[in-house]
Amino acid sequence: MKKLLIPALAALIAGCASKVPEAAFGAAPLEGPPPLTVVFADSSANSPDTWLWDFGDGDTSSIQNPTHVYDSTGSYDVTLIVANSFGADTLTRASYITVGELGYEKVEASGITLEWRVDGTNLDIRLFAPTRGWVAVGFDPTTSMKDANFIIGYVQGSDVFISDQYGNSNFSHEPDADAQGSNNITSKQGQETGTGTRISFTIPLDSGDPRDRALVAGQTYKVLLAYGPDNADEFTTKHATKTSVNIKI
Repeated sequence: MKKLLIPALAALIAGCASKVPEAAFGAAPLEGPPPLTVVFADSSANSPDTWLWDFGDGDTSSIQNPTHVYDSTGSYDVTLIVANSFGADTLTRASYITVGELGYEKVEASGITLEWRVDGTNLDIRLFAPTRGWVAVGFDPTTSMKDANFIIGYVQGSDVFISDQYGNSNFSHEPDADAQGSNNITSKQGQETGTGTRISFTIPLDSGDPRDRALVAGQTYKVLLAYGPDNADEFTTKHATKTSVNIKI
């Protein structure tokens, strides 16, 4: 049996090596924010022995399986030319790599705009409301406000104040840090304009803090949205508007 298989295998290899190659490739990841590191993998048929990659941003490579870094936002065509002694073949994938912000989902309710995206184990949030006071979002309450993971923020001059809180009853909330929890908010930013207040921040999907509701990507949650009256630059002033929406994280 082995004597029969070896010549057959040799003939198969020889047959592949005596044909013009057929270009094929894959890559990962195909999208993301800059700088985006992409690993390219050649999967061409018929034993090419030279490779020429054009990454679409002015850079090229002659490595079979190169890694390339995209520094600028945009959509990039990728071309691979493969060759052997019998000929060459070219494959171009149009708009194959997209470099830019990961897409945000968006919902609007009662004048409030909530945008969100999952980035690995984190949740990025953008929140806008038509007020020069505080704005707030609360994730996954059990009843009314109770047990919600609240993030409340306002802007005062060039300073941005964003607090990690939780619903300690149906009608009140307090900072996590006041109840043996921790502040798990990062990447805080904010701006106050003539039309309203905008804040953005990042929270972990699961902080491990018992005062935070763990969130799972792909699941749907009730989310509370609210804002205070103009110039209510503290977290104790009663809301001017509140509403709720259901969103898929």
